Amino acid sequence: DGQYHCWNCDASGNVYTFLTEAIHAPTLSDPQTNHYKAIAADRRGIPQRLFKDLEFAYDQSRDLWILPVRNARGSICNLRTWRPGQKVFGTAGLSSQLWLMDRLKPEGPIYIAEGEWDAMVLLHLLEKTGSHASVLAVPGASIFADNFAEKLSGRDVHLVYDNDGASERG
Repeated sequence: DGQYHCWNCDASGNVYTFLTEAIHAPTLSDPQTNHYKAIAADRRGIPQRLFKDLEFAYDQSRDLWILPVRNARGSICNLRTWRPGQKVFGTAGLSSQLWLMDRLKPEGPIYIAEGEWDAMVLLHLLEKTGSHASVLAVPGASIFADNFAEKLSGRDVHLVYDNDGASERG
């Protein structure tokens, strides 16, 4: 029925309340400066403060990073995970969402990048230039659901995808 109940702590709810609680779970550490330094070194060009601003959490028990995906209302609707040297993965069974929808500005251009890393670099560059554009990310070149287009109808949208085969097919 899509509900969960924890017999240990008596928490209960649906998948979305579970995800919201999971981002603050005790196994997650508030990333220390050295964690942010390490991820910024791995993802050259992205400043440390951006990882914190975008609520990246570090799970020490599994040695991975967790990226919350929020809907336009700001509720967590997916958790994407990443380990250095690997791809970013979403939570199995949940639909794909545009990343950074909770930061979509009511007007101005929208840039949609292919993946979180490209979106972060673009966000950083636009901030440096003083642009008031919004930046969103699709989880992959071949993932652009019909409901994404509906949410952006009537807006000035620019797709900023990689110059590779996956982008050409997507």
